Amino acid sequence: MIFSSTCLQLLKIDSVPSLTSFPREGLPTSLQELCIYNCENLSFMPPETWSNYTSLLELTLRNSCNSLSSFPLDGFPKLQVLHIGGCSGLESIFISESSSYHPSSLQRLGVSSCEALISLPQRMDTLTALESLSLAHLPKLEFALCEGVFLPPKLQTISITSVRITKMPPLIEWGFQSLTSLSFLYIEDNDDIVNTLLKEQLLPISLVYLSIMKKGIKVREAGIGLKFLISL
Repeated sequence: MIFSSTCLQLLKIDSVPSLTSFPREGLPTSLQELCIYNCENLSFMPPETWSNYTSLLELTLRNSCNSLSSFPLDGFPKLQVLHIGGCSGLESIFISESSSYHPSSLQRLGVSSCEALISLPQRMDTLTALESLSLAHLPKLEFALCEGVFLPPKLQTISITSVRITKMPPLIEWGFQSLTSLSFLYIEDNDDIVNTLLKEQLLPISLVYLSIMKKGIKVREAGIGLKFLISL
């Protein structure tokens, strides 16, 4: 009855370890938000069906769908918010070059605690609507950048926590200085990024809030006046 609904807009599935697959017919295409928590054995929908979900705006996968090894950002035509956390089998998040869709509608992207994740899209700057980017606890992440800036141009918020970037190009190529809308930057337990940002003076002038945390030391910068607070 649920899956045959033509009006269902929100579906949350939480802690159903016996659930291994969705119905063969798929989920209601009227869905605007889909949240899946603690369903490790569930196989996510086949990518070739994602284009059917033209109403889906928000997707959250938390400790679920461990068989999911890759995720194309341009799979869902209108997706605005994507949160992926604790998906142990996820190795790559990418943008399909052959897709007829473009992930320009994505506004918020958060990825955390995906221990196998190696790669993010090379051309993150093509996510022209992205305003918030959060990366946390990603021990194997590699950044292989192509020519041009890396960060999306309209970012307002960046949060990076315990991201072990094993292959990182020069930070100056990330495009921090061109982020004229960036107002919030939070960096925790990433010395290389912090040292380069401060040494090379790459912080954009639009920055309102800066928080740097490492081993009990917190540095906070607020406003253009460069006010610092250091506490041990």
